[in-house]
Amino acid sequence: MIADRLEGLGPRIREHARACETALERGDLADAESRLEKALAAAPGHPELLRLCGLSELFNGRTENAVALLQKSMSARPGDALVVANLGTALAQRGHLDAAERAFRRATELDPMFVDAWFNLGRALDLRHDAAG
Repeated sequence: MIADRLEGLGPRIREHARACETALERGDLADAESRLEKALAAAPGHPELLRLCGLSELFNGRTENAVALLQKSMSARPGDALVVANLGTALAQRGHLDAAERAFRRATELDPMFVDAWFNLGRALDLRHDAAG
């Protein structure tokens, strides 16, 4: 697991990233996007900011953009179970259940204690009518 998801960012950008994550959790997409815009202006390629931007796109129904951003984040952090699971969620929402299943399986390999990844793997299998996996 990534020890510090915001490593390499200055204090102000970290503040925006944390506030963005909180805004996403409470469903305030406008605040999240505003915070992300400020953070990305200073660090456009940072993997955690790309992940948050991908989630924002996902929550706004822009799943194609979400997949692309989460793939960029995953390229920078291929061993990050959270990023891989988030990508799985975006793929599932796009209807790419096989790719989503692979992502969720990979996330559970990276972090066997990651309950959300296991849950989402089960959902993907159920949607494919393959609960035996």
